[in-house]
Amino acid sequence: MRDYSHTLLNDRERWQIVLSGAERFFGRQWRGGKIKLRSLPPEYSDYLSSGPGNEFAIIRYIISHGRSTREEALVRRGQLLAVQYARHLQTAERFRDLAIVAEELTQLVESDKYPKDWATLAGLAGAGLRMMGKPDEALKHCRRGLEVGGALLTGEEKAEIWLDVALAEEKLKNVDEAIAAAQEVKASVHETSPRHLQASAIIANTLEAAEKAKQLPALESLAREKGFVTVANNIALDLAIEADIPEEKVKHLDRVLAGRERGYNQVRAIVT
Repeated sequence: MRDYSHTLLNDRERWQIVLSGAERFFGRQWRGGKIKLRSLPPEYSDYLSSGPGNEFAIIRYIISHGRSTREEALVRRGQLLAVQYARHLQTAERFRDLAIVAEELTQLVESDKYPKDWATLAGLAGAGLRMMGKPDEALKHCRRGLEVGGALLTGEEKAEIWLDVALAEEKLKNVDEAIAAAQEVKASVHETSPRHLQASAIIANTLEAAEKAKQLPALESLAREKGFVTVANNIALDLAIEADIPEEKVKHLDRVLAGRERGYNQVRAIVT
């Protein structure tokens, strides 16, 4: 039925439907860069927030249409939507959808013409793949993103991708590579940045047991003091994994469960 209905529409009619969909999913001012992504009540999110979404289909059509009609401004608007939507998926912890969307968009966006957009999407694809337990694939995307983006990326943008590299190398137990990537994170941002603290924790995890036991709690305390809840909980989970005494393990996990953060780290704390 859907395929048949497509045959009844001309190109102009299809484009008008896409524009209506863009207003529905991104707000009426999306062409001016003011994007408003839809949010769903928690009770609906489990069965409505799965899969790449209609937003992805619209973004892909906008970029493809802009390229076919040689409308540079339309391509740029579509790519802005692409990056914002991918970040939305990341924030919503929809990591599988993030990997699918960002990876496919790297096939659509021209890396030589739009290196920064491509690099950002490659980094986001890597982030999604890492969270799916695919560190090898994540590293390919992240390192290529850093290579393509180069000097066009800000310090925070580089740090974001380097941190995923460090965490993926850590997962693969490539100690030297993890330390080197963590050092790149620290070199890219101010020491007050949450990414700087997370990188310090990655390096601390490579130390001898006694020094690790000294540095990790101090880093967790500093992260909580600064309000970096996710970083603090990541460190608390590392401490729980390292704990030999059950009471100590429970104490670390309780700090994660008692906090205001919900989602992935809470699940980790429950199953650890």
